[in-house]
Amino acid sequence: MYARAKARFIHASPRKLRDVVNLIRGRDVTKALNILKLVSRTSTPVEKVLRSAVANATQLTDINEEDLYISSITVDIGSVMKRFRAAPMGRAVKIRKRTSHINIVLQDKVKKKILKTEEVKKEIKNGTKGSSGRV
Repeated sequence: MYARAKARFIHASPRKLRDVVNLIRGRDVTKALNILKLVSRTSTPVEKVLRSAVANATQLTDINEEDLYISSITVDIGSVMKRFRAAPMGRAVKIRKRTSHINIVLQDKVKKKILKTEEVKKEIKNGTKGSSGRV
């Protein structure tokens, strides 16, 4: 079972948000929330979307927050608001106010363990498990 959450048109540059997202990618939800509390760089929108995804997961099924992990998290480029500012000698300078989109997908740890055991069974059946490749 997986749960999703999206936040669109966040007024923060994707480059700054990707630095925060890279810290929590693939981690448990509780550890990710603890990390986001300590990070001072634009972590509030990411935390808000993560909490929304957790709420979606708990509403869909009876899953505890401790059983979830972040299977994928992406930050995409949104629209860019273009503004101008006065510069010396009668010129104008462009200001680009960037926005971003955050997508989070959470999965259950139990499903992950089941998938790994099925993969091991397939490898044993095919004879590739445990072979060192030497003759």
